[in-house]
Amino acid sequence: MIPSILRGWLRTRPLRGLLAALAVALGVAALLAVQLTLAGLDGQASSAQRLRAGASGVDVRTVAGPGLDAGDLATLRGIHGVAGVSPLLQKSTVARVAASAVEGLDVSVVGLDGGRAALRPLHLVGGRLPADGALTEAVLDQGVAAALRSTGAAHAVRVGETVRLVTRDGDRVFTVVGLTAAGAGGPAFSGPAVFVSRAAAEGPFGLGLRTPLAAIRLAPGASATAVATAVDARLGGAALAIDPRAGAAGPLDQIRPLLLLVVALAGLICAGVSANTTALAVSERRREIGLLRAAGAGPRQVLRLLLAEAAVLGAAGAALGLVAGALLGAVAVARLGAAGLPAPPLALEPWRLVDAAAAGLAASVLGALLPALAATRVAPLSALRSAAEPSRQRPSWPLAAAGVALATAGLAAASSTNVTAVVGGCAALLVGAALCLPLVAGPLLRGVGAALSPVARTAPVAAAALARRRRRTALTLAGLVVSVATATALSALSSGALTAGDRWVTQMFVGDVVVHSPATQPGSIAQLVAATPGVREVTPVRFLPAAAQGSSIGLAAIDPIAYQASSALDVVEGGRGAALTALDVSPSVLVPQDLATANGWHRGSTIALSAGGNQLQVTVAGVVAHSLPAGDGREALLIGDGIARRLYGDAAGGFDVLQVVTSDSAALPAISRVAALYGMNAVPVTTIRDDARQALGHTLALLGVLSWVAVGIAMLAVVNTLLVNARQGTRELALLRAAGLSRRRAVRLVLTEAGLLATTGTVLGVAAGCGLALPLLRAGSSPGFRPQFVLPVGSALAALVAVVVGSLLAAALPARHASRAAIVAAIRHD
Repeated sequence: MIPSILRGWLRTRPLRGLLAALAVALGVAALLAVQLTLAGLDGQASSAQRLRAGASGVDVRTVAGPGLDAGDLATLRGIHGVAGVSPLLQKSTVARVAASAVEGLDVSVVGLDGGRAALRPLHLVGGRLPADGALTEAVLDQGVAAALRSTGAAHAVRVGETVRLVTRDGDRVFTVVGLTAAGAGGPAFSGPAVFVSRAAAEGPFGLGLRTPLAAIRLAPGASATAVATAVDARLGGAALAIDPRAGAAGPLDQIRPLLLLVVALAGLICAGVSANTTALAVSERRREIGLLRAAGAGPRQVLRLLLAEAAVLGAAGAALGLVAGALLGAVAVARLGAAGLPAPPLALEPWRLVDAAAAGLAASVLGALLPALAATRVAPLSALRSAAEPSRQRPSWPLAAAGVALATAGLAAASSTNVTAVVGGCAALLVGAALCLPLVAGPLLRGVGAALSPVARTAPVAAAALARRRRRTALTLAGLVVSVATATALSALSSGALTAGDRWVTQMFVGDVVVHSPATQPGSIAQLVAATPGVREVTPVRFLPAAAQGSSIGLAAIDPIAYQASSALDVVEGGRGAALTALDVSPSVLVPQDLATANGWHRGSTIALSAGGNQLQVTVAGVVAHSLPAGDGREALLIGDGIARRLYGDAAGGFDVLQVVTSDSAALPAISRVAALYGMNAVPVTTIRDDARQALGHTLALLGVLSWVAVGIAMLAVVNTLLVNARQGTRELALLRAAGLSRRRAVRLVLTEAGLLATTGTVLGVAAGCGLALPLLRAGSSPGFRPQFVLPVGSALAALVAVVVGSLLAAALPARHASRAAIVAAIRHD
């Protein structure tokens, strides 16, 4: 049966069969690509989290004070499910290369236990680890090795050279035996590190040695949650137990509902193409179906025949879609994967392939079901009378009522603040509007035709022809409106997010160049940068660790006066001038909006800060939309540099980031040369903004690709409809030509019909997409990140041009054939 069906389609309707199969292929490709991308990137995020955690099953962190003592470690070892405890031995010290260097580099010394730091392996890029028991061997973080140029090194320190570290006995020379990748310490450490053996940490660095963290190796079968609960109970809130493998958020978690929305809408459009194809086939084969019924074929046999045709085309398209989806998924994973990590393997499990193929096949068959059922209800004698489409098709009022109800429910869901509910509501709105189109398509097209009659005389005639084929026109318009609306809404969402990201970066810095150091640099280096030709002003920023409300938090010490003279920092609660003044003269902080929302802080709230054994009550002088990144994935509390020195003493000196205001754009090369001498990087703020835009754009690119895939599927339905309209309109054109219509005007009439259908669907889609973008933007907002609506003019014009030009090209050839048909033969055509 299947070979005969394929032969029939290929012989009588090759192009229409190809279009239907391509629609299924695009839908299956979109579904499989999304599945593979989400699975691959989620797996990569989990692998990265496991890599950072090492062999640690639970991390126990202290939030203030000297850290864990011997009694705390013994308590941890006695907890059921704990196989071992590896304490992190850490001390802040000063490093320099030349003994004559006046100022050194603030670094953290970390003791290794069995070649690991708190069960985390080090990633060497050269050399080896310190030998067990070695007292004068060290491994440097690459950032530290480069930054030591500010202490007398002629170049970045290399393996085999020496470095001087301040110990309890004074300066001691250490031989550098290895280098680690920058930041190889992972989340267990704050700032760049120098790694030594455990014997060296407990010996020369024993004075002031802290244990801020202990990593627990779990026994086989032990639960990280149960052990963490026991730790909290035993230590009584003096420390915080964290599962270092938990919380690995996938890179696409924020847009996952939108991805699923696009895929679901692509499947609906695919089903619409199948319904359109089957309806057209039934219309063309009325006489053939009547003959089958007259020969004894029952309604079930006719139904099976039509559904079998849809299933065969669906299966062919699904096979093609699986190949395309695998390729698209591989490209998406490679482009969106995190830099510096191996690309995850493509998750081509058999069940994913079966699911995607089954979804495409189901969309094809279910879309064909309604027109196939309608074909079985036609009486044999009625079908034998004529193969022509009825001159007038009545709208389906129950279908329109269902559409109104669905759109109403969708409007209520879209008013929610939950992202998933808003996405579902938008989908319901689109589907509800599509169900109402058969009711309004005719009057709408006639109105558009009348409005265009002064510039296109054939527009009213073309609109009347489309209105007579109400159901087919409405089905095609529905697919076009849904797909263009989705693409427009996502374009508006992307534009709003990119604009908000640009504003975010711009408001963070007071200068136009940022100099970043891998280690805290002394103030003398800031003076050297300030003396560079073309530099007008420099503003240092110092990042400091602290504890607030029982958890660690990052502080950024800034110069409030410099910020008052700029437009940086968007104060959303409290006056900007008053807040910065308070930061300069009193123990006050500015808190970023996300932390304020999470902790219930407002202007006037009091926060108890603990740092370095000192405590200080600070007042929230204001809430800012964004502040500087603290290095732990959150934003830092902003504190005045004078107050920071009261809390931290000399440890608050120097800088980690230097914000530079230049008077000449040519100053950047000179600043870069000075920065490179001390292992620092100078980056223009515009580059930071462009990098952030590019990173966000890569994530949103997948949404754009999928939305245009949906537009492509809808275009296949448009082409399908135009082909049949031209074929079934051959008799009408012949009558008009017999009345005196020229061939050129006949072609113009068919092309006007195509352009009218494409333009109306695209304009409606753009308008609907702009409306849908508003709730999506609201749902995508978060504290400090509120993207505003930006009209996607480029995307709207691109959609209009692509759809209209594609429709005109699709209609050109059949219009030419119809206009050249012999008048007498065409009038006999049914």
